[in-house]
Amino acid sequence: MTGTKRTKEISDFLEVDKRSVPRLLDKLRNLGYNIDSERRKGHTLLWDQQYSLKKFNTEESRFLAELVQIYAPEHPLAKGVMRKLDYDISTVPLAKHVQEVVNSKNFENLKWALKHQCQVILKPYHSNNELSPPTDRTVLPLQLYLRHRQLYAYELESGKSKTYKLSRIGFVEVTNEKFNGSLPPLEKPDPFGFYATTADHIHLSMTKAAAQLLAEEYPEAEVYLSPDDDLGIKYKGPMCNPMGIGRFILGLPGKIKVRSNQKLMDFLHQQQLEDLHSDE
Repeated sequence: MTGTKRTKEISDFLEVDKRSVPRLLDKLRNLGYNIDSERRKGHTLLWDQQYSLKKFNTEESRFLAELVQIYAPEHPLAKGVMRKLDYDISTVPLAKHVQEVVNSKNFENLKWALKHQCQVILKPYHSNNELSPPTDRTVLPLQLYLRHRQLYAYELESGKSKTYKLSRIGFVEVTNEKFNGSLPPLEKPDPFGFYATTADHIHLSMTKAAAQLLAEEYPEAEVYLSPDDDLGIKYKGPMCNPMGIGRFILGLPGKIKVRSNQKLMDFLHQQQLEDLHSDE
């Protein structure tokens, strides 16, 4: 997407509300990008080719710092490189998906297996169920989701597609074995960590404080937030399962209103009834 673009063109390209565009452009400006905005013409990214060849911008420096932290944090040259990038190696603010990757080898193995459609063994995988011991899982990787924090894969033993957190994988062993069977339909995630082949769309109104908490808890939801005439902020976006966003709503009573989606309303009503019975 190049050249001068109007707000509607940008919103259509990003699939967000038009009122979210100014906020997203401000974030780009904060990262060091020079964006010229004219009311009648639109928005233009100004690129100084001569300057860009001589000095890293903020985003490029962050990217290089993350690579050093992942691949060679103990290398004798690491601290010197970090100093030249103007980052303190002990306090560099890494993105969450980088922090949660156990090591670069796992990530590279998964990317290779995805490209070549090979099975891998997760050795072992630590389930979040404390009663279940870590076990090896033979899976066919299908997709990396949520900023590379979760692996969506077909598990051969159960014959089901499941999600695996990269932070819970010990080591990824590539087997080079192909999968010749039929796979279930590919599922995609919502911003709240649930997967489905198709997603419902929900409309929420919330206070600005609730929206801030939502963006912190579920960063992928931020792109669907925009100003609202009721409580201040609205969320209009996908939901695969009411449990994720539903629990968040119940944790902030009176701060979030459900404007549409009967499935979510029914879930909240059922949870409130169960809470009442549990208090009796």
